[in-house]
Amino acid sequence: LPEGLLNYLSLLGWSIAEDRDIFSMDELIAAFDIEDVNANPARFDLKKAEHINAEHIRMLDVKTFTEACGPWLKAPFAPWAPEAFDAEKWTRIAPYAQTRVTVLSDITDNVDFLFLDEPVEDEASWTKAMKGDPVALLTTARAN
Repeated sequence: LPEGLLNYLSLLGWSIAEDRDIFSMDELIAAFDIEDVNANPARFDLKKAEHINAEHIRMLDVKTFTEACGPWLKAPFAPWAPEAFDAEKWTRIAPYAQTRVTVLSDITDNVDFLFLDEPVEDEASWTKAMKGDPVALLTTARAN
């Protein structure tokens, strides 16, 4: 989101508050003073930038979030056929998906199971999740 990126970039060499990093554009504009800008070189921290962006995504109302994801839910970005997309399903799941993405382009990975005929197989994730003895895992799961 532009707001998330601007929020992060504004904090590279400038600080508003010691106790938080997430600010609205109005707060950034109101607090900005060129005299407070630090001349030290800044280092880009991708994880912090993504965190700030994710927080800005969560601050959106659901309708705005739903609309902002639109380009990624349609061809050529979506991994499903255009006719497979169901706007009603998307609208129902959007509030939950909003809590899971850090950048808007993450949305297809979070909702693809709704619109694909076959699930995407991610061998690395499967291997990580299935560590240990699968028979023992299933036996334990069935016992509980």
